[in-house]
Amino acid sequence: MPNRQRSIPLRLTVLAAALGLAAPAAAEITVSPNLSVMYDVTSVDSDTYDYGDTIDRFRRFRPGLTVGVDGEWALKLEHDLADRSAPEASLQVNLGEGDMLRIGQFKQPFLMEDAISDKQTPFLEQSLAGTLSLGRRLGVGLERVRPDWTLAGSLIGQRLDGTQERVGVTSRATRVLWRDGDALLHVGGSLAWENNEFGSFRVNSRPENYFATRSLVDTGTLADVDTVGRGGLEAVWLNGPFSVQGELVAVHATRETGTGTGFDGSGGSLVLGWSPTGHRRGYSKGVLGAPATEGRQAVELFARLSTLDLNDGAVRGGRETNASLGVAWYPIDHVRVMANWIHVDSDRRGVSDDPSIASLRLQIVF
Repeated sequence: MPNRQRSIPLRLTVLAAALGLAAPAAAEITVSPNLSVMYDVTSVDSDTYDYGDTIDRFRRFRPGLTVGVDGEWALKLEHDLADRSAPEASLQVNLGEGDMLRIGQFKQPFLMEDAISDKQTPFLEQSLAGTLSLGRRLGVGLERVRPDWTLAGSLIGQRLDGTQERVGVTSRATRVLWRDGDALLHVGGSLAWENNEFGSFRVNSRPENYFATRSLVDTGTLADVDTVGRGGLEAVWLNGPFSVQGELVAVHATRETGTGTGFDGSGGSLVLGWSPTGHRRGYSKGVLGAPATEGRQAVELFARLSTLDLNDGAVRGGRETNASLGVAWYPIDHVRVMANWIHVDSDRRGVSDDPSIASLRLQIVF
């Protein structure tokens, strides 16, 4: 079987060339390179399973390029050289009045947590609930952004590397219910549905750390899955240096088995944040972000509780609850230092594993 991962650069080149044909011959073209570098050190205090020695290596080394044409078109390309994360290769068309069309492979609109760039996330990794996000997939999407609400939807397919062989639709909507200066209350929801062409489905999750490689909750491969549906609810409260961010998500897979049984899983997360330096988290287009440091050092403190339940009838994927503490320090522009401590409480098929994980990250972003 050919190595699909090796074909990614070729596919990116072909897609970029095809999308580039859309640019008019005589136009004002802007070229903006970017780079995201993350170097992590992780130590696990093992419980039932042995996670080995302290690990230090690049978590991400992701160069990218955005080519804009007259402020109306933008070709965005990114590829991670340190990890097998899905590349970005998309054409963005500005339709005016806050409307945007996207074509190619891009991060699909489902879950608030997934919409936050990993350049600006409060913790090193997504919560357990983020396991149920869609990530980057090939698709055609439309986004509408207004001062107090957003609406995004996409027709989606597989990834450039041929994985996630499902087609469907996904959407996310947000609304600011209350705003008073910089303070606001935001609510939102997500829905997604996929036709499962490949016929199997699986959900598993590492304990909120990429280098803790064992998945403590795992449905295993579920055969004869016909469709996969997902739904999410979200809320955000921001007031100066304080923030509260919460999300609930559920997944339902229908199975073409003799008994007609399906699978239901669920997860959730709650994040509390405070900046002792008085910085406010960014908020734009229904998405949270990092604070604007404006040349000053910034510090953020976070606490998170997250859960994932993959037990449903005969499917004994396990349950996990993680309690985490995090700190993010912005010493100078383009540099962030992060530290996380995670306590894991998991049980799968009668086996309990409750490790503690400490991580440190140096992040450089341009």
